[in-house]
Amino acid sequence: VYKRQGHPVRTPAIANRTVVSIVTLVACFALSSAPGVRAQDSDDCLMCHEDTSMTGTRNGRELSMHVDPAGLEGSAHAGFDCVMCHQDLDGADIPHEDDLAAVDCTMCHDDVTASLKRGVHRPDQVTCASCHGSHTISVETALVGCDSCHTTVANQQHASVHGDATAEGDPMAPTCKTCHGGHEILAHRNPLSPTNTMAIPMLCGTCHREGTPVTQTHEIHQDNILENYSMSIHGEGLFKKGLAVSAVCTSCHTSHDIQSHFDESSSIHRSNVADTCTACHSQIEQVHRKVIEGRLWEEEPHKIPSCVDCHAPHKIRRAIDPLGMGNQDCLKLSGLHDYWVLQSEFENCGGGTSGSGVDHVGCHQGLVAR
Repeated sequence: VYKRQGHPVRTPAIANRTVVSIVTLVACFALSSAPGVRAQDSDDCLMCHEDTSMTGTRNGRELSMHVDPAGLEGSAHAGFDCVMCHQDLDGADIPHEDDLAAVDCTMCHDDVTASLKRGVHRPDQVTCASCHGSHTISVETALVGCDSCHTTVANQQHASVHGDATAEGDPMAPTCKTCHGGHEILAHRNPLSPTNTMAIPMLCGTCHREGTPVTQTHEIHQDNILENYSMSIHGEGLFKKGLAVSAVCTSCHTSHDIQSHFDESSSIHRSNVADTCTACHSQIEQVHRKVIEGRLWEEEPHKIPSCVDCHAPHKIRRAIDPLGMGNQDCLKLSGLHDYWVLQSEFENCGGGTSGSGVDHVGCHQGLVAR
């Protein structure tokens, strides 16, 4: 029921009105008193609905009935008359009835109906307007906001490196749609979903593999990420053995709260790497007590190498693998407690692909100098 003092016409209350609202009120009175006046174009509708204080009720809730003319003109439906969507008002008298039929977007967009029915956003549960809005539908579909329902993950994404890129206007910045799709959004447990564990490396590799526009135009701190992962022990478990418990990109970087490894809050910052790895390798501290005092991993991580100092990111292999990083060091000093390495130079360790000049894991004192 649209509110107006003592009259059922759908206009705002008359008290405390601005001059614009009074003009709107007079216009609506004029339309309501003129027999046979019909809403045939948007200008007729906006004489009432452009008033910002106009309200109505739906399912017992008071809602704004305001339509922003500028927003409408800048939307994907600019130039459309209101009755093209609100077809039950085609030829109706002004003021029209309170209860209107829901807008059926499939009259034009019938191609998305099947996709919606296969996805998690079923049309009987989530309406088109829930995501796209009603009168200010953006021409750019990437601007569809998921925040209104998925607030927590949306806030995480906005604060991530991907969100930063979006805020800076980077046209290559991924949005929700980039990873989850548009209308046929599938649950991550669905084997056909692009966010299913088995599909994650290829999904992230869409941008983070060698030769993509992203890797060619942005500073990515790792090379050949997808190739190295596929050859790692994690990639072998996933691709060759089909083990869904294998670590994938999101296992270490998280799904939405992706931060630079320089950021102290990042899951891959050296001070947090131990926690990230022990999410799967829960007994690793007991193993490393043989060479490193285990408590240091969590209590004083700055005193010891982090996991990635020995197990290169994306290249993690078996310890006995001839291509493993530990087997490509030039000089092994593991376990020594006191040593000097002076006037030495190491080049092309491990063929230049991996390996360090000096392996001194478990060493607590020593000097390496040129």
